[in-house]
Amino acid sequence: MKKIIILLAVAALGCQKDDLDLRPLEFGSLEFSLSTPKASTNSTYKVPSCKGLEPNEVHYNLTSSQGVDYKYKSSVTMIEGKYVSTANTSNTLPYGNYTLNDVSLVNGNDTIFALPHEDEFLLSPFWDTTLPMDIKVSGSETVSGSVFCFNEYPAPDLDGIVEGGFDPREVQSLYFVTLSECIDRVVIEFYGKENYDISPQNGLLYHIVIPLNYVALDIWAYSGSEVVLHTFFTTGDPHNTYSYNADGVMTKEDVLIFEDCPSS
Repeated sequence: MKKIIILLAVAALGCQKDDLDLRPLEFGSLEFSLSTPKASTNSTYKVPSCKGLEPNEVHYNLTSSQGVDYKYKSSVTMIEGKYVSTANTSNTLPYGNYTLNDVSLVNGNDTIFALPHEDEFLLSPFWDTTLPMDIKVSGSETVSGSVFCFNEYPAPDLDGIVEGGFDPREVQSLYFVTLSECIDRVVIEFYGKENYDISPQNGLLYHIVIPLNYVALDIWAYSGSEVVLHTFFTTGDPHNTYSYNADGVMTKEDVLIFEDCPSS
């Protein structure tokens, strides 16, 4: 009697497996809803320069958890200030987990906007979505975020000419951004004198040039005539942890962010 029960159980399991094998593969898709803040920053890696053209397609590629690559494109339309993709029945994806690698808004052969990658740290004060992005497709999934273009400006010539010779000066970049409406002035001093007096636009990334070596570097943020924030670095020695960008490798952690003014 026990043998009969076991055989019946095996037979039942076999039927269930056959049913699963015959079930049709399910497919989903990706749609996009993308806004376009325009940030003027120095060079990034994949975000295109601003061209003044309107995109008409979104191009994107992604990789499944099995390592299969997919490259698709769809038409886009501006709806309430966002570029929204039009459903394309040929852009189907089997249900599963994916990594979204690149998203670009294009017009013909020109790339107009792109979602930034996580290593494009100069855009970090502005971005809300970065790539690569992990996505689970179990239907029609929507990707939202801000796509960017950028204007790259050449650095000024900083070599000083003295009596027919060259005065070598080692300089470096410093980046800051204000994220508080109360800050209306930023003053930066080195060599014991005022070198920059900036009226910043809230949320805009600023790139300035400072000496690589200095005795003291002071940065003040003002609200009117009141100092609300003060940041200082005591030496230009790259091995001193109190110097700006001490390790000489610029990352988003080196961007000075002024926010949260003290409450009155």
